[in-house]
Amino acid sequence: MRRYLFVCLANRNRSPYAARWFSKYCTRTGIEAEVKSAGLEAEYVPIIDKRKPVKLTPELVRWADEILVMDSDLERTMFKRFPNANRKTSCLNIPDIFDPGYEEPPFISEMSVEEALEHFNIARTGYNHIGGHVFEKILQARLGNILGFRF
Repeated sequence: MRRYLFVCLANRNRSPYAARWFSKYCTRTGIEAEVKSAGLEAEYVPIIDKRKPVKLTPELVRWADEILVMDSDLERTMFKRFPNANRKTSCLNIPDIFDPGYEEPPFISEMSVEEALEHFNIARTGYNHIGGHVFEKILQARLGNILGFRF
C-alpha cells in the first residue's frame, strides 16, 4: 500500500481538499493507498478553522512514499527544512488563490479576502462547487502527469 502526502502552506484548503479527493478516487478505483495532508506553516486559528490543521513534521515526511507539494515556493522551503523529502517529492504547481503574490486573474489582488471568497462563491474553510470543480480539474491533470493515473 502506497502512502501519499499532500502539502500546502496552511493545511486549510489545497492539501486537505486534494487528499480527500484523491482518497475517494483510490477507494472508488480499488487502489490501495493511505492519504494524508499537512501544511508547512499550519497553525490553528479558531475563527477560521473548523478542524485543526496538521503541521508537516519529520515523521510525516518519513511516513510518506510520495509527497505532492502544491507549488514550487513551498517545495523549496520544504527541501530546506526536510532535505530527505527531495527524492520522493513532486510539485503539482497549483497556486494558492489567496496568496497575495498570485496575479492571475489580475483583479484578485485588488480584492479583500472576503470579496474574493464571495466573488468565486468559495467557503472560507475550503473549496465548494465553483472553486472545487476548477481545483479538481487541475489536480486530475497534474496527478495524471506525475503519478501516471488516468482520471
